[in-house]
Amino acid sequence: MKKTILLLFAIGCLSSCTFQTHYLQSGSILFEPVVAETVSVHLGDIEQEYIVIAAIAVDAMGQGKEAKELLQEKAASLGANAVIRTELTKIGSAITRTGLSGVAVRVK
Repeated sequence: MKKTILLLFAIGCLSSCTFQTHYLQSGSILFEPVVAETVSVHLGDIEQEYIVIAAIAVDAMGQGKEAKELLQEKAASLGANAVIRTELTKIGSAITRTGLSGVAVRVK
């Protein structure tokens, strides 16, 4: 019984966590953070000139809104004003999780 309760507690804790990471481009320029709501998210590439800052990835509970907001927050913390080439990953089980990854850039 104690093992079952411990297992359920561990699953509950892990399932409510979010995950985010980034990998800086070699020789990246560091920018001041920006406001997360101003970061645009694009499925493909964009036509404007930009500077690549980092590859970023996030994972959050929910259908996608939470993951998008987390992606924007991560990009903003690096000084990016856009995320390009985003990819969506949905993990459906008892709890729906959404992963988003892309390239954080600073549009010139």
